[in-house]
Amino acid sequence: MRGSFDLRTGHLHLEEQPEALLENDALIAFCVGDILYDKTDPAQFRELLQHPDKDCSFYFEGPFLLLLYFKQEKRLFITQHPFGTPCNFFFAQSEGLFYFGTALSGIRDMLPIPFLLNTSALPQFIRNGFLTGTDTLISGVEKLPPEYSLTIGENEFRFTRLRWYGDSEPEADLNLEGLYDQVMEKAIRTSMDAFHAPEELTVTLSSGYDSNCILHYIKKLEPDAVVHTYSVGGEKGVDETIAAEQIAALYPHTCFERGLVTPGTRDALDEIVARLEGSVFERGIFLQYELASLLKRSGCSRIICGECADQVFNRKTYTERPDLQYLNSANAPYAFASNVILKKNVLMLHSFGIEVQYPFLNRDVIRMGYLTREQNGTTKEFHKQQCGRIFRPEVMAFLQKIG
Repeated sequence: MRGSFDLRTGHLHLEEQPEALLENDALIAFCVGDILYDKTDPAQFRELLQHPDKDCSFYFEGPFLLLLYFKQEKRLFITQHPFGTPCNFFFAQSEGLFYFGTALSGIRDMLPIPFLLNTSALPQFIRNGFLTGTDTLISGVEKLPPEYSLTIGENEFRFTRLRWYGDSEPEADLNLEGLYDQVMEKAIRTSMDAFHAPEELTVTLSSGYDSNCILHYIKKLEPDAVVHTYSVGGEKGVDETIAAEQIAALYPHTCFERGLVTPGTRDALDEIVARLEGSVFERGIFLQYELASLLKRSGCSRIICGECADQVFNRKTYTERPDLQYLNSANAPYAFASNVILKKNVLMLHSFGIEVQYPFLNRDVIRMGYLTREQNGTTKEFHKQQCGRIFRPEVMAFLQKIG
């Protein structure tokens, strides 16, 4: 998606756009990614779109990017899933126009100014592997930061922080085990329903808790479903594929394929950088590249992944936004999830034409993560305890990772 918005007249011009999600006399809405909502109540859906000040981002699943243009007010509103978008939303201003696009190449073709390296952002990018806030590696080009929406209109250019996990505390008699089962089953079912053929599903699988939690609930909900599992390991260092294959063999109608990161994967670095558009650099990008390549060769077009469970079930995600020079998964789990974990996975998979579902980013799972933040601490203890409760002993015997 790309286009421009005239800051003087309020006119919206779209050069490339997906099919309109909704259009009437009041507004037109476009979405990148999946917005999974309660389709039995379309009236509520329309109401949410027409009143985005209610923070509609919390009512939909993601990651997604939602662009609304209010025709009468000539106002543009861009919002996203609280953990970010399935793309980047780049923008720049020049000669009274607000240019925007979901790819750097698209916005470069529209801008009447040359692309130059933003050298002032290099120290942070080299330190952290990503850029916080609106900065990008291109001078004059900014991005929509995670956790924020953007409103543009007459004399208005405003970022608003999303309110996405609530602030109430759990009831004293709340059955957290029952809540976990209820919420996870609903989240996995929502991800399964996104497949055109829910009787045949595709998931990533490792020897850790999160992907095995997904496989467990899939098999609980649809015991006869054919599940294709994929795992990628390293020729040197960590290789979870052997354990993952043994776990897959414990479930009926479950297939397994493996990929491998080798020294030769480094030869694809230029391609990897191009696919990620300079958004993130972290050692996991090589594994993501091999995973996406494997899925493409296998004819996979949609997959369920367990990304961001570490951060959703982390107390610091809901309590801290540190202002530090060096950010990592330990001291800034939210920033790491939204700028690194999610971006390297979703951008890479989408660049290969593969859609992806993240059940741990389901709004109810996030809400549960908030309610159990003290029980989870910084090592997702509550989540791991529940996995230990529901997993078969044979599965638990193969789990190798701490997380």
